Amino acid sequence: MNSTTKLFLTALTLAALSVGAWAQSTAAPQPAPAVTAADVQALKDALAAQQKQIERLTQQLERQETLQQAQTAGGSGAAAQVQPVSLLPLLR
Repeated sequence: MNSTTKLFLTALTLAALSVGAWAQSTAAPQPAPAVTAADVQALKDALAAQQKQIERLTQQLERQETLQQAQTAGGSGAAAQVQPVSLLPLLR
């Protein structure tokens, strides 16, 4: 086999492999799953629950701050003691 034939066969083989690799890499991407009304409603419900939780935590914080201010203002100059409050019941 002469060098021209070897070069031609090498180029032909390379071209065939390149075309095969290109065909595999250009496969159509899978479409994203459709969003259903149930998915949207579930997200709305979760958001509403989180907003209620934030409101409860804000109210609790305001009560704690009011209590601390009252203890500080009514105290005899000593540092006010803040009672610890568990947040676990609110997080459920």
